[in-house]
Amino acid sequence: MNDIEKLDLDFKIASDSMHPVMRIGQNIKFQKKLNYKTFDIILFKKDRKLTCHFIWRLQKNKTFITRSLKNYIENEAPIIESQILGTIVNFKISNLLKFKILLINFLRLTY
Repeated sequence: MNDIEKLDLDFKIASDSMHPVMRIGQNIKFQKKLNYKTFDIILFKKDRKLTCHFIWRLQKNKTFITRSLKNYIENEAPIIESQILGTIVNFKISNLLKFKILLINFLRLTY
């Protein structure tokens, strides 16, 4: 466990990548989980930066594909579980937004 995981820390959102669920300047709280699932909003380390995105899918090789809400039709580079600091506990993606994301991605595949 690293120092960040040991502390009860709050972070502020610095970009609009998860808008409209989270806005710039809002505080987030995270919690480590044993199992992650699709549409969990996670905080992870990548290229020495902390990033909040949602899990789009788990690959068979145990890597996670994440996406931002700003561009939820494009995959980000895969991450591994050890990069994940935890799930954001004070914000969730609504069922309506999940449905919209699934529908738009389904329609993209059928055209």
